[in-house]
Parts: sequence; structure tokens; C-alpha cells
Amino acid sequence: MRLPSPARGRRGGPAIEFALVLPVFVFVMAVIFEYSWYFFMQATVMGAAESGCRAGAVVPPDENPMEVAQDNAADAMGAYSFWGADCADSDDSRCNISIATSGASPTEVISCQVAIQYPGMTGMVPVPSAITFSTARIFEVQR
Repeated sequence: MRLPSPARGRRGGPAIEFALVLPVFVFVMAVIFEYSWYFFMQATVMGAAESGCRAGAVVPPDENPMEVAQDNAADAMGAYSFWGADCADSDDSRCNISIATSGASPTEVISCQVAIQYPGMTGMVPVPSAITFSTARIFEVQR
């Protein structure tokens, strides 16, 4: 009498395990890629707003602080041009940079807001459709 081999009844086991694990693995990888890119873009937006306000707050009194802040924030958003959006172009609705000043000397401040539309990378994971960050700085040299 011959005993059955243990490997004989398991011929399709690895293929079934692979078929069950693959969708979960793909979803986990999509979540990792999507949120990595989302957090990178969020850090880019935060850095652009901070950079713009910082540059606008330290300009000499004879320069336009709003223009300096706008240009600096648009330059810092260069990574967003990955999707073809140009933050330096005021007609591009996917990227919005708004700069405002308020107050009077000695407490005059410059406020910067950067907002972008975030289209998502994979489409498999729910993420916010926009990223917005606002910040304000007091002017170094009061006018």
C-alpha cells in the first residue's frame, strides 16, 4: 500500500495564495504612493507660502513686498509644474497664490496663501482634492 505524497494535494496552493494576496498588495502600494505624493505636495505648498512671506517681509521699503512674495512663492511651487500647471501664470486656475498686507506700522504684516488642486496619482485612494496653506509674517522694516 502506497501513502500519498504531501506535495501531491497542494499543487495549486501557491497560485491561489498569490491570487488572494495580490489585490491587497497592490492596494497597499497604491496607498503608500498616493499619500507619499500628497504629503510631498503638501510640504511644497507649505514651503512656498512660507518662502513667499519670508521674502516679502524682508524687502527694503523702496520695493513692492507683495510682488516679491508672489514671485518667490511661484518659484517655490516649481514642483507643481509636474502636472503642467504653472503657478507663475496668474491665469492658471489649478494654482492660486494670494498675497495681502494689513495693519499699520509698527505691526504691519504680510499674509500669504497658496492653494493648489490635487488631482491624485492613482485614483484608487480617497484624498483631498485641494491643498491650501496660509501664513503671515510681520514686516522686518516697517514703512
